[in-house]
Amino acid sequence: MASETEVAAVEGGRLGAFTPAERAAILLADWVMTRPGDIPADLIAELHTHFTAEQLVELVLDTLKWNTQKVPVALGVDVRLDGDGHAPALLKFGADGDAIVDRR
Repeated sequence: MASETEVAAVEGGRLGAFTPAERAAILLADWVMTRPGDIPADLIAELHTHFTAEQLVELVLDTLKWNTQKVPVALGVDVRLDGDGHAPALLKFGADGDAIVDRR
């Protein structure tokens, strides 16, 4: 699981502390989430230097799995976690992988 520092670095586009394989995987996830049909050929070539075909399929499927919520959000039919019409609760995951709903 990524640390808060790593998450902040990715959100800020600061990928220098990551290994070349990690940077390539992060960039792949970004392209898959935003413009999957436009993944640059040089990124694909770099990915193949770090990962097997099976690993690349797993990376893409993992990215897609964590982005399934985009469909209901895009259609405006998403269910808010807090149920009271206010901003959605923040969903986090503990070290054991269990979901934690932060209702602040």
